[in-house]
Amino acid sequence: MHDNDAVTAALGEVWTQVTGEPAPAGPAARSGSLWNLGLTSAGFIQLLAAVEDEFGFEWDLDDDISSFDVLAVHVAAKARRLPAVPGGR
Repeated sequence: MHDNDAVTAALGEVWTQVTGEPAPAGPAARSGSLWNLGLTSAGFIQLLAAVEDEFGFEWDLDDDISSFDVLAVHVAAKARRLPAVPGGR
């Protein structure tokens, strides 16, 4: 089972691994554009790939991934649809 807080925390860890920066904190930063947080196009692709690896799913081409909060909502929704994996999240 994946709860939103656990997903958000794990997503924050992935963000830090990819960007080398702490995950966005506070409502304004978390709801703002990923580009305004300094994410480059290459960083965006790396982030999406790292999230796929961490949570075990593939993104749909039509997923709106415009902010950290939107990213967390998508990950939580996709994670809920995955079967439980022993030892996994």
